[in-house]
Amino acid sequence: LEYSVRKRRWIWDEQAITAMDITDNVLSLLTNKMSQLSERVQSTLKVVSCFGFGIHESVIDLLSATTQYSNIREGLDELIWESFMVTVAGDSTPSSDSQSSSGRTWKFVHDKVREAAYCLIAEEEKDQYHADLGLVLHSVSKGKKLGDAVFPIVDQINRGLQSVLQTPAMCIASAELNLEAGVKCCEQSDFSTANTYLTKALSLLPNETWASHYNLSLQLHFLSAKSAYSCGNGEKACEAVRVILKEGSCIEDKVDAYFLLVNIFQAREEAENAYLTCLEVLADLGEKEFLDDQLPDGCDGKDIPSMVAEMTKNLECKTEEEMMAIKVDGALQISSIMKFYSFMTIVAYFVKPEVVLPICCRMVELTLARGVTKHSLMGLLQYSAALCQRSRHKTEIASEVQAPCNLAKLAISLLDRIESSDIIGRAYFIYYGLIAHYAEPIQSCGKWLSKGFEAGLSNGDTFSAFFCANHHIRLSLIGGGNLSTLLRESDYYLSVVEQHGNILSKKLFLMYQQTIRVLIDKGGSNQNGDGANELGQSDVRMAETMNFQKALQSFWLGHAERCHHYVLKLLQAHTIGRHHRLIINFYHGISSFTMLKRQRTSKLKQIPKEAIIALRAAAKDSRWNYRNKVHLLEAELSSHEGRNEDANSLYAAAIIASRSSRFIHEQGLACELAGFHYKKIGDLQRALGFFNQAKSCYAEWGSEMKVEGITRQLAILGGGTL
Repeated sequence: LEYSVRKRRWIWDEQAITAMDITDNVLSLLTNKMSQLSERVQSTLKVVSCFGFGIHESVIDLLSATTQYSNIREGLDELIWESFMVTVAGDSTPSSDSQSSSGRTWKFVHDKVREAAYCLIAEEEKDQYHADLGLVLHSVSKGKKLGDAVFPIVDQINRGLQSVLQTPAMCIASAELNLEAGVKCCEQSDFSTANTYLTKALSLLPNETWASHYNLSLQLHFLSAKSAYSCGNGEKACEAVRVILKEGSCIEDKVDAYFLLVNIFQAREEAENAYLTCLEVLADLGEKEFLDDQLPDGCDGKDIPSMVAEMTKNLECKTEEEMMAIKVDGALQISSIMKFYSFMTIVAYFVKPEVVLPICCRMVELTLARGVTKHSLMGLLQYSAALCQRSRHKTEIASEVQAPCNLAKLAISLLDRIESSDIIGRAYFIYYGLIAHYAEPIQSCGKWLSKGFEAGLSNGDTFSAFFCANHHIRLSLIGGGNLSTLLRESDYYLSVVEQHGNILSKKLFLMYQQTIRVLIDKGGSNQNGDGANELGQSDVRMAETMNFQKALQSFWLGHAERCHHYVLKLLQAHTIGRHHRLIINFYHGISSFTMLKRQRTSKLKQIPKEAIIALRAAAKDSRWNYRNKVHLLEAELSSHEGRNEDANSLYAAAIIASRSSRFIHEQGLACELAGFHYKKIGDLQRALGFFNQAKSCYAEWGSEMKVEGITRQLAILGGGTL
């Protein structure tokens, strides 16, 4: 380093500086200075360095209670005086004040200071030093609530584990401490670290531990399975679950393990195994009579209308106070029954949809008889969802959804009055993914589903988290979310589900991404392939989503016949949900006018008329989500029939309604179709204006494909942007 008179500034040689052995020099200087301190202070340095960059006051309190380290606070005061350490209070403000304060931490002033302090311990003595610290801490912490102090204690013991495992009693004690640390990590949603502690605890258990320490073994195996599942390690989770199912002494002890197992089955696309396991467990829990009477093989659903009518009557006009007044049966068995019925409803949709409503009716019946719990409220949500989804025939599309929507709102409101944080992800998936969009703005549903994803992950409920994520993308795509943003969000979701090995969710995200990329630029934005090869031959359970997405892609690509083909395949399915039917009826109705230009058949003429009837009924419950669609279909019908004045006003109404409801893609569509209408009747100036509006909307949506298409239309008309 030198001063250059010619350049009038300091200059230096970075390579020469890098080559200098500065680090070793600093460590040597620090070590020499530390060696001049008293033996008591050096001992304090060694102890504190074993805990990393700093040590919390809760650990100092424990050490101070021992004979060996009773003077540790005096040593810390001297280290602060020597400027090796500082204290950080609860407000994270560094301080040299050695007086006790809540949440205070002693920290080294630099990581090199900590490294020098740790070097005071001979390398061959470090494991034993850690072990001795752990044993001392363990001896003074017995019977105390440790809180976060459990982590440094366990870490010290685990570091010197081989030197402390001298007796079975010490093995059990160490396993219990690792269990406590694992539980604490689970509470903080740190499932990866939790699994590390729990795995260590399991390795400490002696032979025949199920006989000698049954409860400890049961808790350790279940939490190990849950944390492994939450980290995406399904195989490890299954291993621990199988041990519980083999060694557990009764169904009550096995029920949580069974519930985790059915979640794993569903994630692996083994819905049949999940469904059969639910049946088996529910039978063991005392529901065999109902299962035999109401869910026989080949259930034809003849009694379903009467069951629904009875349950609806029983729930009619129920208030929050009336529901909460029902005496709650606190038996663990009832809670488990409701939990398995709730999950069984979801998997039944994939493997045996005809039993969904009977199961939901049973949950309502149990709720009214046994009281409101968080799991019974999930039953009310699923009953509401089943009624909303129930749409098997064209005539049912206009049936009332207001009553089930109101019941679902009641259930969500009641959840706020009960501690239900562990199921909030599942509740959001059911309510915002399957119900709320019939009455609330679809865009807000997407935002709540994103929150449900985060809530599910934080609770280790990846099943609900991934369904929230799937419906977030599905509804955002339908609601006109920005395509580039949706692609980024779906990429993130896909990376998480791949990490957890969730096959079902991965297939769904690949389908959504395929549609998003087609809408952006016909798939050209995908540098690594569109994922179609990974989708393979999706089974019948994925057919609805596959056909819906293919119909959507075909519509926006302008392939009317291909859209018609996929819509017919979709409508032929007996399990198609009401919402998919409503949305696809809209696009089918619009695309049918293109086909009517080439062939005027009575069947084609009925398509838009039936769509208008269905969407008018839906608009009674949600003008926000469906009013613009009704106006646009009516505008197209008027234009097709030559009622130009009506068409003019209806196109304007469709554009205004789309803009008001923030459907930017359908606002663009309305402007585009209005442009074609005015072009057809010879008003080219207005046509140019509407085409330019459409171009602007499609650009905001993020569809380069549609922008290019409109640009070509503008060129044909001989006009650019006006």
